[in-house]
Amino acid sequence: MEQETFWMAASIVIALAAAGAAMWRAWSVGEQVSLRSAAERLTDLERAAGAARELVLAAEQLYETGRLPKDDRFEWALTRLAELHPAIDRDTLTWAIEAAVKGVKLLRGVRE
Repeated sequence: MEQETFWMAASIVIALAAAGAAMWRAWSVGEQVSLRSAAERLTDLERAAGAARELVLAAEQLYETGRLPKDDRFEWALTRLAELHPAIDRDTLTWAIEAAVKGVKLLRGVRE
């Protein structure tokens, strides 16, 4: 149960950070930002954060079984996440993958 709580909290934090960054980016170029579009974007980001976690775990599994080279894991996960969420910019998806990698390392007790 502790692991589920961690992932839920991590997904929410990732989604909020990404939504905030997207809203700031839109505001900085003069776009109007509505609460409805922000809420829809947040839902998309929550889904992307969950998918990022699953893709990072899948990439690790493929690496551990010798089917994916170590240096290809990040790009493999990012490419698939971009295919699943084409409306979300690549920088935001990259942040989601990086956060998922950090979460996996924390769960495994790996310190950087």
